[in-house]
Amino acid sequence: MYTIGEFSKIAHVSTRMLRYYESLGLIMPKITGSENGYRYYDASQLSTIYEIQRLQNCGVKLKEIPNLLSKTSAEKYQCYLENYQKILLVLMSYLPAYMLLLYTLDLMKLFILLMKHLEIG
Repeated sequence: MYTIGEFSKIAHVSTRMLRYYESLGLIMPKITGSENGYRYYDASQLSTIYEIQRLQNCGVKLKEIPNLLSKTSAEKYQCYLENYQKILLVLMSYLPAYMLLLYTLDLMKLFILLMKHLEIG
C-alpha cells in the first residue's frame, strides 16, 4: 500500500489531481485510515490511472470517463477512434489556411530571390 504522496509520484499525477479524480468517482483509495483519514492506494490501481490518462489524451472529458471505465475494451477503443476522428476533423478544417500560408511564404521566397537577382544584375 502507498500513501497518496507515494502513489502520486509512482503514477506521475499530483496529489491534488488524485483527490480530484476521487471527487469525480474515477479512482478511490483502497483504504482510508479511520484515525487519520490518510488515503492509501494499491499498485493495482496504477492501471486505472493510466487508463484515465489515455482517455484524456483522446480528448474525453473527465466527467465522461467514469462511464467509459466500466466499458469493455472494444467499446473503449471505439470511443478512442471517435474522439480521434473529431480531432482530425477539426485539424482538417485548418488545412486550407495552412496551405495558403505556405503558398504565401513560397511567393515571398521567390520575391526575395528575384530582388537579389535584380540587385546583382
